[in-house]
Amino acid sequence: MANNRNYVFHWTKKVDRREMWEKLSAQEVIGYYDEWPKHGFDEANVRGAKIAADTVMSLYDSSDRSKVKVLDVCAGTGLVGHHLKRNGFVEMDALDASEGMLNEARKKKIYRNCFQEFFTADSLIHKNGYYDCIVAAGAFLAGHLEPESVSHLIRLTKKDGHIVIVMRGPCADGNGYVDSVLQNMDKLIKGGQWEKVSQRVSNEFSFMKDITGLVLIFKVL
Repeated sequence: MANNRNYVFHWTKKVDRREMWEKLSAQEVIGYYDEWPKHGFDEANVRGAKIAADTVMSLYDSSDRSKVKVLDVCAGTGLVGHHLKRNGFVEMDALDASEGMLNEARKKKIYRNCFQEFFTADSLIHKNGYYDCIVAAGAFLAGHLEPESVSHLIRLTKKDGHIVIVMRGPCADGNGYVDSVLQNMDKLIKGGQWEKVSQRVSNEFSFMKDITGLVLIFKVL
């Protein structure tokens, strides 16, 4: 459980959160998110979720969406799933390590299954090659998923399935985390495991003007 000092970093905004994440252990990060819903945060400010959902929606006709099996990685309180359900997606699962966040997601009654666990090479082995689409919004952030975790997304996705990733751009990362993630993505392209369908920069990713977002779509080969 993260201590109160760590929470003050966020709620007072006196300390750069990029610096905060680097100082926390994995369990402290989870403790932070377990406490987050108790502070009554404004979900409308989490813009990456809407961007991610809109990107997923662009891949599927409305008549097909009810059949698309979706995994929401680092689902949090279910913001991505909320947007997707409103637009015809039904077969959705969520994965997140924070019990507090997943409890909020369960209240929305969006997901068929909510898996509370860290996202690792052993996550959801029984679901290998199961999902038509995996979406990860805000998952690839320093102190959260390891850059190498992009390969786990492929393992769980069907051949010709899609992976949508929305993350902070390099300008919001002073220690090379984003570059490391992108390098791992490129390795998987060169290895013939997936292909990049598109990549764009979003200036709507954050209410903070100095933070842009990257929106990436991959197709599993």
